[in-house]
Amino acid sequence: MNWRRGMFRLWLVLSAIWIVATVLLNGPIKACFEVRRALGLGNPFDCFVEEAISGLTIETMLLALGPVIMTFIIGLILAWIIIKGFARSER
Repeated sequence: MNWRRGMFRLWLVLSAIWIVATVLLNGPIKACFEVRRALGLGNPFDCFVEEAISGLTIETMLLALGPVIMTFIIGLILAWIIIKGFARSER
């Protein structure tokens, strides 16, 4: 079993889920959904077709990508410490 490849694949899957969930729950689609539902402007699920990802804000992008990038960096640091940090030095 290759732990590096398995952890990288797990990170990829969880990152993709996080990004999609963040964009859908915090982006312009959420605002469109709430307005359509509150004002009775038709089917709220039409927002998913109309809005897509055209109006993302900086906050939404940071919320979506910040934890993903930080998790990757922390994983690299931990792998470096575990793999290289505790290896015997050749003296």
